Amino acid sequence: MKRLFLAISFVCFSTGCAQHTPSVTSTPLEEVPVLTITKKASDYETISPDAVPAGSDTDNNIENSYATVTKPPRDRISYSECNVDGPFIALTFDDGPVPATTPRLLDILKKRNVRATFFVTGQNAERYPDIVRRAFNDGHEIANHSWNHPRFTAAKTDVSGQLRRTSNIIQKITGTAPTTMRPPYGATNAALNARIKREHGLTPVMWSLDPQDWKYRNANYVATQVIERVRPGAIILLHDIHPSTIDAVPRILDSLLARGFQFVTVSELIAMDRPDTPKNPEPTEPAPPEEIAPECQ
Repeated sequence: MKRLFLAISFVCFSTGCAQHTPSVTSTPLEEVPVLTITKKASDYETISPDAVPAGSDTDNNIENSYATVTKPPRDRISYSECNVDGPFIALTFDDGPVPATTPRLLDILKKRNVRATFFVTGQNAERYPDIVRRAFNDGHEIANHSWNHPRFTAAKTDVSGQLRRTSNIIQKITGTAPTTMRPPYGATNAALNARIKREHGLTPVMWSLDPQDWKYRNANYVATQVIERVRPGAIILLHDIHPSTIDAVPRILDSLLARGFQFVTVSELIAMDRPDTPKNPEPTEPAPPEEIAPECQ
């Protein structure tokens, strides 16, 4: 009897404990919702590290608690090449005009209906206004290359005076003020570029392809360098004061035109510029595996 009583007591105690023990259910890890912040693939978009919540009531809208912050495109201060959608390139000539070579170059360009950009020095433009006027009337862009070609990074150089005086003479000859400039020797820096843009409204333009025609006075060498190294969006640096450069131009033009390249002015190329493709584009769904024919397996 005593054993029966102890057995009944044990059963009742166990049942009572079960009724008062809270039930705990374990959720598998894969079923826990994960909050992912996605970024739309766009040329201009970026996620700001201090992104502001999209709405004030973020507790009730967790999945939308962080917004994709879109920044407007930041104006580029200077250009050495452009990211273009097509086979567009810009041919540029520095240091002219000079009567011994520039008119012959203009004849070559006109025969092939090619437009270029001439970065002229103010003193040469003043000395040979008819050549500048002809280049402008032929559809070429006339740009600022300083008055007498000093190094802009030298402490003694009056950069503002150099640019202002040259822009004034260009406008006097052509009726149009230049909008682009190139520092002599390419001597510049970010602060100087920003100042030139801010104070003079001129966009500094460098180059992406330099065959060093000023150093190698060999038409075949210069032409080969340009033809082999050119790519869409390139800004090509040449000098219209060297006869050997002018000799190289027909081969350069004929070869690149035959390959489908289109020549535009620097300002036109800049207008086509678009931001680079994002380095880490938004992932896409993987393509299904291709079916392999039995005989190829």
